[in-house]
Amino acid sequence: MIDDNVTFVLKLQDNAAKRGALNLWTVYDRPTDYPHGIVARQHLVPGGPTDVMLIAPLEELRSIFRDAALVCVGRQEGDDVKIIETWL
Repeated sequence: MIDDNVTFVLKLQDNAAKRGALNLWTVYDRPTDYPHGIVARQHLVPGGPTDVMLIAPLEELRSIFRDAALVCVGRQEGDDVKIIETWL
């Protein structure tokens, strides 16, 4: 059985692809607007950030994204220090 969070991510991936957009998930460690934990925010290319985010422990987020067949891209030089990684 597929986890509800994985299904949610897969639906968003599919919706973005149908519009010709790339759907990215950037994982942040205690961003300013959520200083209590880890969040993953959806970003569309083209389109930019959305209001969609997942809040969970880091390993749970990683499991969701792996189960949705996404690929992890580590922090890049110049990224905000609060960025842990991005999944696409």
